[in-house]
Parts: sequence; C-alpha cells; structure tokens
Amino acid sequence: MPGLTLLTPPTIFPCTTAQCKLEARVPSADTSQDAWFTTTIKAASEMIEQHLNRSLLTQTWQYWLNTIPAGGDFSDWKLANGWPYSLNAPGEGSIIELPKAPLQSVTSVLTYNDAGTESTFSTASYNVSITGADGSNRGNINLVSGSVWPSDLRDVDAMKITFKSGYGDAASAVPGAITTACTRMVANMYEHRGDDMGSVMDKVTKNMLAPYAVPAL
Repeated sequence: MPGLTLLTPPTIFPCTTAQCKLEARVPSADTSQDAWFTTTIKAASEMIEQHLNRSLLTQTWQYWLNTIPAGGDFSDWKLANGWPYSLNAPGEGSIIELPKAPLQSVTSVLTYNDAGTESTFSTASYNVSITGADGSNRGNINLVSGSVWPSDLRDVDAMKITFKSGYGDAASAVPGAITTACTRMVANMYEHRGDDMGSVMDKVTKNMLAPYAVPAL
C-alpha cells in the first residue's frame, strides 16, 4: 500500500499567538501562557490539515508506491493495492495523483527494481500538473506522450515521489477563512481547557473550512 511520510514540516502556522490571544480575550501583555498557545496552534493547524487533506504552509513529503504487476486486470489490481491512478486518464496508469494539496512542485521520482537498485525517472518523461485533473490543487504527475513507467519494478516500495505542498512560505498565503478557523479552534480550546470537549471544530468553523476540503485518495 502507498506510504506517505512528512520529511520537512512547516516552520510557521496559519494563525499567530497574538491573533489567538485576541480571540480568546487574553491581554497581549500576559505572556504566561504563550507556550500553551504555541503548542495548541500547531495542534489546531495539524487537525485542519487532516480535516481538509491539505497542506497549509510549505512542507516536503515522500510518497512510496508499489509496482504495477504484469498481466491481470489492472483496474481491479490498482483498487486493491491503492495506486492513485486516474480512471479517466488517456491511457491506463498515465496519471499518478499526489495526496496533498495544493501541490507546489515535484522534487524527484525514483524507482527501485528487484535488486533494490535506485533509478531516477527522467523529468523529460512526465509533466507535473499543479491544479490537478479535478481542480482541487492536489496535483499529479502524468506521462508525456510516448513514455511509459519502468517495467522492472519490485513488488513493494517500487516508486518514491518527493514533492512540496502548501499555499506558500508565509502565513499570509493561507486563505483567510482557514486562518480564522484556526484562530477560533485555539480560542475554543483555551476557553474549555481541561474539559471534555468532544470536538474543537464547531459548526461555524466546519462551514468555514468546507470549501477547501479535498476528497481523500
């Protein structure tokens, strides 16, 4: 099955301590709980990313995929083994969707044969679509005309795609609705800290985030 690993996490988050303290009605001069706000902002950001299937600020991911078997019904096999191929591709297996939106760039595509030998799949053999086939900004890599994937790949962890995703390097690049949702979540957790909250995303917060949700692969 495909595996996704975060290589380089973001160093900033969509909402700031100052914004969250203002929302929570904590005086800006009171710095006694700033460490709590810093930790909770990170947690809220990660919850939003998981909820939306999106990256907020720039981060680098490593995506492992399994090989394409020879013969058999490829459509059934890919559903069973999790290859994120587009069913509407011009040719079977010509598109590999990447699991985090918005896609910024693809750093490399590496393949591995049965001997474990690593090879770089040439950038001349594929294009990178930032917007993606469905406009979700999840993005994909797609074969150029006349190119094919390597045929001598091993059965497990046969392809490794390294890519960057996120709205940008600055918090200002994140849509305002997401920033506001993050701020609301942190303020809500502050107000109810120590309580059994159930969910930190109230209805208003979920409505703010709804337009940015991307279906999971």
